[in-house]
Amino acid sequence: MGDEMATKMIPANDGAGNGATGTEAVDNRADAATAEERPSGAAGDVWDALRANPGSTAATLTERSGVSRATVTRALNALERDGRATRTRGEHQDGTRQPDLWHLVTDTSPSAEGAPDVSDDGALTGGVDTKPPVATDAPTTDPTGPAAVPPTGSTGGGGHAEAGLDAAAVAEARDALTKIRDAVRAALDALDGGDPAAARTATEEAYSGSGRARRLVRIVADGRPRNASGAPRSAPGEMRAKVAAHLTAHPEAAFTANEVAKAIGHSAGAVSNALDRLFALGEATLVCERPRRFTAASTRPASR
Repeated sequence: MGDEMATKMIPANDGAGNGATGTEAVDNRADAATAEERPSGAAGDVWDALRANPGSTAATLTERSGVSRATVTRALNALERDGRATRTRGEHQDGTRQPDLWHLVTDTSPSAEGAPDVSDDGALTGGVDTKPPVATDAPTTDPTGPAAVPPTGSTGGGGHAEAGLDAAAVAEARDALTKIRDAVRAALDALDGGDPAAARTATEEAYSGSGRARRLVRIVADGRPRNASGAPRSAPGEMRAKVAAHLTAHPEAAFTANEVAKAIGHSAGAVSNALDRLFALGEATLVCERPRRFTAASTRPASR
């Protein structure tokens, strides 16, 4: 009889052994998914703060993450564009718009139908959908913000390839416009959140990029300007990059503007301007005053 009582007191293992229970398995998968989705850099700090404080405002996340308000706003807008965060628009109360509330997409609790059933001993008894989530192409509509801009590289409808546009110019213009759009959104969110300093910083950022964006869009519409010989002029920064590449390719030599101009096929005046700019940026070294000779900043050739 003693043996029978001992047998009854030993709990059944049911083949589980020392493995993880169903609850632990779900938690482990959730932690692994979160680690894969977490952005890098300062955006990761915003992600961590939002994950720990769902339903927070941008001001609260600024305090909890320890990064600037403008960085928080940019990170939230990027997460929203990627479909990884959602915002609940603040309502107007007494003529004042309340701050938006933010949630990570993974914050939503599973419904009763989709949640796995866990028995008393921790084993999973319900079905668990292990299929990866299906991405949706439907953009997040921002009723108060500017019209959505397709991501860089997309054709956005008719497609610039069919229209015969300069693909490189389109990519540059789209990148410049996207930066302005993000800065404008950051300024609006800062105003709504009662942070005028951040709004001013974001507005200055949008304004500083407007000139470049205007030039790039003009190039897309009218084509690149041409010089007296009819050849297309270099894009902004292109000449400087060519001159720098020539200096880097010949680290043991120092060149005048005329020598570089002959080597890369551009005018001496344009090359001289590029060398002056490289020198001001610390990317070229002036090794001789008369005639002026330059070399790459990291090298110093023998005197000539």
